[in-house]
Amino acid sequence: MRSNNRESGIVFLKLFNRNSVAGYCGASFKRNCGLVLLGLTVTLLAACGSVRNRQPQLPSEVASLTVSLSPGSRWTASPFGPPPIGENVAPLGFATASARDLTGLQKVDAETAILAIDGNSDTVWTSNQPAPQWFSVLLDVLYRVDRIQMVITQAPAGPTSHELWLDNGSGSRTLFRRLTDVPTSDGQILNVELDPPQIVSEVFINTTKSPSWVAWREVKVFGQPVLDPVVAGSAPRLTLQPVALGLELPVRVTHAGDNSRRLFVAEKMGRIRIVRNGSVLTAPFLDITDRVRCCAHRGLIDMAFPPFYSEKNHFYVSYTNASGHTIISRFRTTENADRADPDSEEVLLTIEQPAEHHNGGSMAFGPRDGYLYISSGDGGSFSYPDNPALDTDTLLSKLLRIDVESGIEPYLVPESNPFIKAEGYRDEIWALGLRNPGKFAFDLATGDLFIP
Repeated sequence: MRSNNRESGIVFLKLFNRNSVAGYCGASFKRNCGLVLLGLTVTLLAACGSVRNRQPQLPSEVASLTVSLSPGSRWTASPFGPPPIGENVAPLGFATASARDLTGLQKVDAETAILAIDGNSDTVWTSNQPAPQWFSVLLDVLYRVDRIQMVITQAPAGPTSHELWLDNGSGSRTLFRRLTDVPTSDGQILNVELDPPQIVSEVFINTTKSPSWVAWREVKVFGQPVLDPVVAGSAPRLTLQPVALGLELPVRVTHAGDNSRRLFVAEKMGRIRIVRNGSVLTAPFLDITDRVRCCAHRGLIDMAFPPFYSEKNHFYVSYTNASGHTIISRFRTTENADRADPDSEEVLLTIEQPAEHHNGGSMAFGPRDGYLYISSGDGGSFSYPDNPALDTDTLLSKLLRIDVESGIEPYLVPESNPFIKAEGYRDEIWALGLRNPGKFAFDLATGDLFIP
């Protein structure tokens, strides 16, 4: 084939190998083949007038050929089979991505990630970091999605691997597709068909391999809004809206019960931030990054404010220390109600962990008894040879209950704990037989405790 570069535009010829990851079932396009039109991409420059009527002789291994015309300064997607069922709805949503700050610490990019969902492929989001890195598109409402397109920005060209995870509105992501060692280059479009269409609230892309820094020109999500059923007495439609920006790896949000209208957000790296009127205060409420080991299942895990906090001015934090163990500590506030004293720490309980997985560490005060409940995981079953869930002499794989407000140091075990007088049992155990009760919550009306 001959090609000449002219001002009139660029002709993109995309050649797709029959045995590529597109998974063709023959020479025809078939939607049920999953990911379509992904494969060997050859871009040839040619003037619009130089395309002759005669068809070139294509090699036998080429299954299909699609052509799209686009101005030389623009990136336009080639047509991929039938049109999608709806428009690109990604620009209506909210994007976040992985990144690192100037000191090299891991954080969440909620500012420049929007460049990859602004509908303009000339703007680029980059992590400025090698793989693995992730990119998330949180849609404004639920959509029936039948196509996702990811526009590559990459130098040099080379194989990349990606995982595509979808959330259907349940708050839990499910792996939908793996793209492994796909030959990619700058400007190429990774096109993923969802057949049948899926209900989607979030698209999460985890890039596990790339010859360059992980970046995207554009991430497009095509779909139609999921219409509410017209049923009398049906539950209201739930949507997500950002409340505050500028947080890094937030893992817990709560309030102090002091009518101050403040939200306290625990960041996994070891800080507690205050959100007031939708804005994150510059100075952290508590900063113990110097003693917190992060990340994976470790880090600053949780915080809990006792009843009548405004009168007591102390609170509780669970975190992973430098040795990898779970620490339950008490901290006190300063004269400034928006600042706590990191040097006021009183370590109340240490739960030794055999590994970095399933450490637990969630905390909450019982709404009826005022005791502190603490979750503890199994520490990673593959690292702990014997399942500790039913071991009565360990705090692993348990729900604990202690009285930290009795004035007795470091704490008092309530007489009503079920195993306090049982031989061979740790007194702190309130429930056993659990694997990894990462989070739990109380029904304030009944006092019932729920572990998801």
